[in-house]
Amino acid sequence: MSFSKALTKMAILAFFLASFTAAAAHLKANQLQARQAAQIDPKTLNACSNPQIEFGGGFGNRAATELTFRPADAANFAHGEAKNIGIITQFMCDTLVNKCGFKNADKTFTDCKSIEASVGAGNNGALADKWNAGFGISTNFAATGAKK
Repeated sequence: MSFSKALTKMAILAFFLASFTAAAAHLKANQLQARQAAQIDPKTLNACSNPQIEFGGGFGNRAATELTFRPADAANFAHGEAKNIGIITQFMCDTLVNKCGFKNADKTFTDCKSIEASVGAGNNGALADKWNAGFGISTNFAATGAKK
């Protein structure tokens, strides 16, 4: 292989390596931003000002040992209990549009969806605490476990 061909290949390799490194850094920055979920002031939610999620046992005539999630405000967020918090968080964000006067393009709704994404899915009290923290509500369902 001639020196000029080797130099050309090294230059191409350096270009791809630099591009890959820049893309990886951009992806890492986006992931960090996604983990830093939005914060919503409940006072800005019109009549739907209590977006708290409860976690505990005995909800909806279930056994005290069967842990589920439910909205704390059953009047404005009328949904039964669910074992997966993702069902409740999706419903609560959708309720902001369907009942509380927000539009899909509103920052409040998109921030809610961001909080929903950061909470994810699962069945433990820490997830309810994480959702509630996104609205400035301090809870400790992770430590207390069942709550009737």
